Amino acid sequence: MLGDITALLKDVFSTPFNYDESDEAFFQREKRLMANRLKSMKDNHAQRAFEMLLETMFETEDYKYLSFGDLDSLASLTLEDVKDAHSRMMTDDYVCDRCG
Repeated sequence: MLGDITALLKDVFSTPFNYDESDEAFFQREKRLMANRLKSMKDNHAQRAFEMLLETMFETEDYKYLSFGDLDSLASLTLEDVKDAHSRMMTDDYVCDRCG
C-alpha cells in the first residue's frame, strides 16, 4: 500500500498544472477570504497580543512572522507570482530519490 501511495504522490507532483481563466477568479476570491481572516485576527485582542509578543521576543529574527503572512504582502500578490513560485517548486525543489 505504501508503494501505491508513493506512486500516486509522484504522479501528482510530476504532473504539470495548467492554469486557465477560472483560476484568476478563484485566486481573487481566496485572496479576499485570506484578507478578511487577517483583518479579523487583528481585531482579536488575544491574537494581537500574541503577535506583539512574537514581535518583541524575536525582534531581529524571522520567527516573529506568522505563517499566514500579512495584509501588505497579500495585497501585492498576483496569480502570476503564484504561478512562478509553483513552477520554481516543481523544477527546483527536492521531492524524493526513491519515489515510485
